[in-house]
Amino acid sequence: MANDSRKKSKPVPLPAGEYRLHLLLLEPEAIAAGQRVFEVAVRVAATGSGSEFSRLERVDIARLAGGAQHLIERVYPVRLEAGGGIEVRLTPITGQAVICGAVIEPAPVL
Repeated sequence: MANDSRKKSKPVPLPAGEYRLHLLLLEPEAIAAGQRVFEVAVRVAATGSGSEFSRLERVDIARLAGGAQHLIERVYPVRLEAGGGIEVRLTPITGQAVICGAVIEPAPVL
């Protein structure tokens, strides 16, 4: 979740493996590109251990969505070497970070 926007929850424990993190984003207002920009970062940690956040992407929702009320989905590969959790951090650069939903799913085996 965005820094300090909600009470921090404990990550759901997951088994080791390859995952895809889907973030669902919607620009709620009619703003210009560059007016709502934030960084997406994840921390992948084995149960009982800590790790640093890794920056995945800087997101400009208005630019990517092309206008207000347009939903976009960003997908990121995430690897858990050992069982543990995946924590998402959104850091505002300009304006407030906005997210509609997040889904973590096992990556398909090819």
